[in-house]
Amino acid sequence: MFSHWITKNCFIWFLMAAFLGLPVGASAQWNWNNPLPQGNTLHDVQFVNASTGFAVGDGGTILKTTDGGYNWNRTERDAAESLNAVFFLDSLTGYALSNEGPSLYKTTDGGVTWTLHYNFSTFEMNDIWFTTPLHGVAVGYESVFVTNDGGITWGWYPPYSWNYSIWFTGASTAFMCSDGALSKSYDGGDTWIVKRPNVDGWLGSFFFMNADTGLHVGRGGRIFRTSDAGEHWDSIYSGTQNLLSAAYMFPNGIGYAVGNAGTMLKTTNAGRSWITLPSITDYNLETITFSDASHGVITGELGILLITEDGGLSWMIISTTATKKNLNAVSFPDANTGYAAGANATILKSTDGGILWQALSIPGNADFSSMFFNDTQTGYVAGTSGTLYKTADGGGSWNALTTGINYDLQDVAFPDYQTGYAIGYPGNFYDSAYLLKTNNAGVSWATKSGFDFRVQAMVFTSPDTGYIAGSGNILKTVDGGVSWSLQGNYPGIYFYDLCFPTRNKGFACGYKAIYTTTDAGVHWNVFYSGELIFSRMVFPDALHGYVLASGLNTGSWMIYKTEDGGDTWSQKPVNRTSYFLNDLFFKDSDTGLIVGNNGVILKTVNGGGIITGVQPPPLPANSSISMFPVPCRNHVKLDFPELENSVSVKVYSLAGKELFSAEFTRVRNVTIALPPLPDGIYLVKIKTGSEMVVKKLAVSNAL
Repeated sequence: MFSHWITKNCFIWFLMAAFLGLPVGASAQWNWNNPLPQGNTLHDVQFVNASTGFAVGDGGTILKTTDGGYNWNRTERDAAESLNAVFFLDSLTGYALSNEGPSLYKTTDGGVTWTLHYNFSTFEMNDIWFTTPLHGVAVGYESVFVTNDGGITWGWYPPYSWNYSIWFTGASTAFMCSDGALSKSYDGGDTWIVKRPNVDGWLGSFFFMNADTGLHVGRGGRIFRTSDAGEHWDSIYSGTQNLLSAAYMFPNGIGYAVGNAGTMLKTTNAGRSWITLPSITDYNLETITFSDASHGVITGELGILLITEDGGLSWMIISTTATKKNLNAVSFPDANTGYAAGANATILKSTDGGILWQALSIPGNADFSSMFFNDTQTGYVAGTSGTLYKTADGGGSWNALTTGINYDLQDVAFPDYQTGYAIGYPGNFYDSAYLLKTNNAGVSWATKSGFDFRVQAMVFTSPDTGYIAGSGNILKTVDGGVSWSLQGNYPGIYFYDLCFPTRNKGFACGYKAIYTTTDAGVHWNVFYSGELIFSRMVFPDALHGYVLASGLNTGSWMIYKTEDGGDTWSQKPVNRTSYFLNDLFFKDSDTGLIVGNNGVILKTVNGGGIITGVQPPPLPANSSISMFPVPCRNHVKLDFPELENSVSVKVYSLAGKELFSAEFTRVRNVTIALPPLPDGIYLVKIKTGSEMVVKKLAVSNAL
C-alpha cells in the first residue's frame, strides 16, 4: 500500500475463488481505451533498480516498467481482486498482497507470471515487508503475520487492531501504524510496543531516510517526525487537512509528500517544515517513489501517473483520460464511429473504433442514462429531469427536445427514423413509469401510458411491436404503445434489460435470472436462476450474443457469450477493473466495448477471449423437460429426458400464490391432476436433481 523503495533496496533488495492460485500470464482479452494506459487506482510502487519497477492496484492490476516509469506493461491475471502492496527481494522474486481473500501472490521470473502463494485467514491485508528471503511480516485487519520460511507458513500475532503499514530500518527493528497507534518492534515483528497513541487513527504510511530519521504521514494532513529511531514522534505542521498517503526523502533532506485532491508538499530540511506546492491535478495521489536522484514516479486514483526527471522540481502527467465521469451508455452506429454518455452532461465520441475519445460539448448538466443512434450522424441521449437531446451532425451540435415531463428518462429507442420511444419515471422506486412516443423524429412527444411498476428496460422489434420489463413484469404492445398485454409476472424478479436477436426469440435478464421466449413473447421460460446479476445483453447477430454479469456477493464482473443463439453460454471474467460497469456494445461477433464508472472504457477484439466448447457452460441450456397439453383443462403431463430419482412440481398463480404441490420419485414421465382452476395463465415450477425450470401453463375450461 505504501512506497518505500530506498530501504527495501538497502536490504536485498490473482472474481471468483475458482480462479485463485492458477498460474497467470495469458494474453490480453479486454484492453483499456480510457483512461490510458489504464484506469485502476495504483496503491503501491517499488523500483528494484534505476529502470525496473512494479506497481499494483485495484482490479488485480500488476504493472511493470523497464524504462523508469515512462511505459508500463500489465501482467495478465485471471484473479481480479485488488492489491494493496508489492515487495521485491530482487529483480526476479517478488510478492503482491491482496486485500480481498486475502491472498499473497509470488513471482520468481520478474513479474511475468504470478501464482497464489498463501491465503491469510483474516478480513483484509494492507502491507508486507521481507528483511531476508525467509523472514517477512504482513499486516492487516486485526493481524500481524510473520513468516520464517519464505511465506510457506505464517504465524498470527497481535496487536489485533486495524494495522495499515510497516517499515523496517534494520533486520529486527520495525515500525507499524495502526488504527490508534504508532508502534515499534525490536524483534522482527513478533511483538510491538506503542510509541505514540492517537484515538483518531493513523492510516497513511512511513518513510525513513536512515535508521534514526523518519516520517509518518496520514489522516487530516498529519505529519509526525522522529529523529531518535522512533522512540519519540513530534507533530509537524503540514498546511493541509487532506489525507496524506505517502512521503519520500532524499539523504540531503529534500523530500515530498502526496495525498488526496492532488496535494503535494515539499520539505528542504528533512521534514521539519513543509510548503504546499501548486496543484497539477485534483486526483487523489497514493504513492511517491524515486528510482534514482532525478527520476521519480507518483501514482494514484484512476491510474494517474506523474513523472519527474529533475528530482521533483517539476512533474508531468503521462496518463490521459477523456473523462473521469461515470459512463452509462455506449453505441457504435458503424465500425469506426462510436459514442459514450454519462454523468454531468458527458458525451464522448470516437472515430477510430473506440481507441481514442474526445469530449463533445452539450448544454446543461444532466446525467445521461441512455443513448440511441440511427446512424453516425443522427442520435439521441436521454437523462435526468426529462432531458432529451438530438444531434443531426455527428455530435457537433445538440438540440434540446421537449418531452413534456420532468421525470428521469431511463431508456430511449428509435425503431425507425421517425418513430421513437422513451421511458420516464419520477424517481421513487414504486412510482408509475410513463411511455413517451414521437412520430416525427423527436420534434414532439406524447405520453402514451402509465405503468404501476418500475420499468427498467425497453426494446422494439418494429415501429409498432415492443416490450417493456422491470420489477417482476414483462409487457408487450403490437399497436405502438396504445395498449399493452401482460406477458409474464414474476414476483421478486427485477429485469434490467431486454434483447431480441430475432423477432421471435428474446431474452429478459436481471437480478438472479434470465428468461427467454421463442414465440415473440407469448410464453417466457426461466433460463437461469442463481446468484448472478445480469445488467446488459446484446446480440450483434442472430447467433452471437453477450451478457454482462456481476457476482451477487463478490462484485466481480463477467461476460457470458453464446455462439448458438443463446442455447448455451460460456464465461470469462472481466479482470481489468473493479469499477462498476454499466453498458456494453458489440459491433460484430468479436469486437466489443464496455463502459462504466470513473470513465472506464474497455475494448476487446477477440470476444473477450472466450473459447466456447472448452469451458463448461455455467448457464444451463434450455430445459429438455416437456409439458403438454398446453393449454389444458385439468390434467398436464411432464416428460423427462431420462429417469429422475426426485421430482418436485409446484403450480403458482401469477401473483405468486402456491396452488398445487407434489413430489415424485423414480419417474420418466408423470401426469398431474390439477385442482379446479379458473381460465388463465399459471406458472409451473419443476425441480429435478439436475435442474430447476419454470414453465408457463395456460388453463382453459372450455377444452
